[in-house]
Amino acid sequence: MPEFLGVEFAHNLTGPFYQVNASKEIVISTGAINTPQVLLNSGIGNATFLLSIGITPLVDLPSVGQNMSVHPSTKNAWIVNASAQTEDIVFRTNLFKRNSLKNGHKHDKAL
Repeated sequence: MPEFLGVEFAHNLTGPFYQVNASKEIVISTGAINTPQVLLNSGIGNATFLLSIGITPLVDLPSVGQNMSVHPSTKNAWIVNASAQTEDIVFRTNLFKRNSLKNGHKHDKAL
């Protein structure tokens, strides 16, 4: 297995690119959204699949990107003052669930 010492990233496709070295370990994650895509684009995943789409495999890890499920909502919690306008009404009512079901998430166990 290769040794990963740092990461290179950019905020958009045109750069600039930044390199950051790690002193202990590197965790590649974007949370609930697109983590498998980031790993696959980085060469971590099913080596046969990566080669078929022109990505040089670094780590053959066939389970990356498999058995994925839909995450229709990601919640963040924070404290706001009483005068702040928020989207809380969406989550306090069944509006979000009804719209999710109407838009094809009928079999999603998370709902």
